[in-house]
Amino acid sequence: MYMRTLLCLLMLPAFASANPIRYAEDQGPAIINPLFTTTMSEARINELIFEGLYTDNKNLMTSPQLAETLELNEAQTTADITLRQDVYWHDGHPFTAEDVVFTVKTMQNRNTLSTEARQVSWISRIEAQGDHAVRIHFTQPQPNPEDKLFFKILPAHRFQGTTVKRTNPFRTDPIGTGPFQFEQYHDDNSVTLSQWSDYYLSSGISEIIMREVSDKNYQAKLLLYESLEALIRVLQETWQSCRTTVRLSSIPTRPTHGGI
Repeated sequence: MYMRTLLCLLMLPAFASANPIRYAEDQGPAIINPLFTTTMSEARINELIFEGLYTDNKNLMTSPQLAETLELNEAQTTADITLRQDVYWHDGHPFTAEDVVFTVKTMQNRNTLSTEARQVSWISRIEAQGDHAVRIHFTQPQPNPEDKLFFKILPAHRFQGTTVKRTNPFRTDPIGTGPFQFEQYHDDNSVTLSQWSDYYLSSGISEIIMREVSDKNYQAKLLLYESLEALIRVLQETWQSCRTTVRLSSIPTRPTHGGI
């Protein structure tokens, strides 16, 4: 969902073939670790690097991502989920059920202090069923558990135990299973991502650069001078001034205090 906003919100005519894609955030991500997401810039970059068991499709309908199928028991208290077998982490390790179990248990671990712990508070227990299946037990019946399985899955092999601190080195050297892999943090707080060559879908974009630009007016100038291809949360006055100079496209999001 965040990626669609990011890549389509405000575009130059040649956006589809532009490489790299450069977009601006008011404030860059302090860390890249879905366990400790506190800002929208962190959430957006997480969407590019990491994946969940389920996600929104282009029609905003829940659809499988790392999961293949989900079977719910009659009481709606347990779900058996089969996982895709063609997925690899950005370091080449295969994605397995161990990663899903690790992620849930780490988010639930009170010593981790994950900001996302509420997303798994409805899960009472999780266990692997071989390498590519998990069984999830609920605290109460869940008629549509897939709608709650959007949280990002982390690589178990990159951590030691389920107690993870915000200062863990993963925050500046993350790997995921998503379409883009982390390349570098820069001194100006910008972040460079590159296309993950083994991803099962091709975006046609070889590189994405997130630039930290706190001034909205300066963001607009960078867009006009073709130093950016996309903006986030565009103010109405910025939209009006830019559209008189270059051809733009937008995708509206939820109303946010006069922004587009």
